Amino acid sequence: MLKLDSKMVLDQSAVLHGLAKLWITEQVLLSNVIEREEPIHTSVLALMTGNHHFTLGPPGTAKSQLSHYLAAAFAEYWEDEDFYFRKLCTRTMEPDELFGPRSLKGLEQEDYRRAVDGYLPTARIYHADEIWKCSDAVLNNKLDVLNERLFRNGRTMLNVPLFSMFASSNELPENAALAALYQRIAFRHNVEYVKEPENFYKMLKMAVAGFSSPPTGSIKLTAPELLQVQQAVLRVGFDQEVMRGLWAIRNELRNGGFLSAMDDRLACWFVDIARAEALYKSFSRVAFEYMDEQGYAVEDYEDASVVAAALLGTDKKKGALKGWKLEAVKADLEDYAPIRHCLWSKVSEISKVGQIVLSIAAPMAESLQMKLESANKLVHDLEKAYRAEGKDDKAKMDMALDGNQEMTKLVKALEKDLSEQDEPGRRRLVQGVLDKVRSSQARIISEFLGVDLTKL
Repeated sequence: MLKLDSKMVLDQSAVLHGLAKLWITEQVLLSNVIEREEPIHTSVLALMTGNHHFTLGPPGTAKSQLSHYLAAAFAEYWEDEDFYFRKLCTRTMEPDELFGPRSLKGLEQEDYRRAVDGYLPTARIYHADEIWKCSDAVLNNKLDVLNERLFRNGRTMLNVPLFSMFASSNELPENAALAALYQRIAFRHNVEYVKEPENFYKMLKMAVAGFSSPPTGSIKLTAPELLQVQQAVLRVGFDQEVMRGLWAIRNELRNGGFLSAMDDRLACWFVDIARAEALYKSFSRVAFEYMDEQGYAVEDYEDASVVAAALLGTDKKKGALKGWKLEAVKADLEDYAPIRHCLWSKVSEISKVGQIVLSIAAPMAESLQMKLESANKLVHDLEKAYRAEGKDDKAKMDMALDGNQEMTKLVKALEKDLSEQDEPGRRRLVQGVLDKVRSSQARIISEFLGVDLTKL
């Protein structure tokens, strides 16, 4: 949870530069990490709020890639070896591997301290690979580092400069000791292999071109800029109505059988997450409007200096954000939408928890999610039917035709939703779902109905 730093002078220019670079980072990641829109966005929110992030998924699903690219967006990643610390956890891991070896000079002075430079106690971003294989020997100290940002090093208590931990695994925690660690992680995602053919081909083209250095390397976000953004989050307005909204979500979760999904600690975290979402959206709305007006393509976002100059202005020219004021930013009910990624403990709970949160916080997003899930189910049912033995070709074809009709209804409903949106952020949200549903329909037509779309 963020803490207000009364000694820090808030600099709106630094806040805007930090937000611009975080926004550019998200756009670059979206074009380089396939089918990971929501984990990418919550990774940015994790940095803005000082929270931790966990990705569950089978081997080979780019779980580590996201945290690496995110860290590489910082200037310090390229200048300071201590900035990014990555460690594969094992059941036999010794504290030396995570916190540093015993200091020989310290032992001579009967001070059992560690040489911590280059290890977790000095890192800004920490990637914990296979986190649930963490040994009991390191668990207690790790909890203090993650939750309190403190590490006892011999006679001295060190303040740990960690922004966020990004953890990954192909399994969930299985015992009570690891459950305590799991509870320190706000954002949780379950990822799978690339699903859509178009995205699969895009991934292969990227592989053919060759993977070079992280695509975020030119952004040069700095640690002081992120600290300014974090302090700005704490200045975002948060009124009684928004508090009542969180109480309503908590009650609905309990009524839905998720009695302990939102404990008091999480509820306090959600205040910062909603504020961060409000701050990010206020910037993103102006940025997208301006970039669209200027005709910038996604590739242009990779030149962070060009985009930042366009948005923030230069000494001779005012930018698109010249009228933006932090004091005007206030959280609303919709800003709770990201907390649906914080409330599940089992994969089977993800859909239901998401529906409960979105039904209160963002009804439009809930409607879009239901349409997308319907489209995914149609494709899944067709795949299952076509693999099944004993089903004749006519029955399969009839099922594919029915599926295509249902897809057409979903597309028309989404096109109607799109026509009703004026705000650019909402239009992008609807357009994103519409594109995915159209892609699923194209797959039905080509794979299951056997129509060559390239000849139409």
